[in-house]
Amino acid sequence: MARRLAGDDTVCSKEIAEALDYVEEQIRSARDGQGPLPMAAFRTRSLLSAALRLRQEAGHSL
Repeated sequence: MARRLAGDDTVCSKEIAEALDYVEEQIRSARDGQGPLPMAAFRTRSLLSAALRLRQEAGHSL
């Protein structure tokens, strides 16, 4: 799934990075006791991180 996202030209790297920031903020808020943690947050963070890493390795810029 990360490879598919990394190769999708309709999604720019900046959008992936922003989505990753959003998910990480959700995780931080849940750790601080400010809200529930969505079940898919850790999986989503891993997927977005992997897609961003694959793009960087392929030479795509943010």
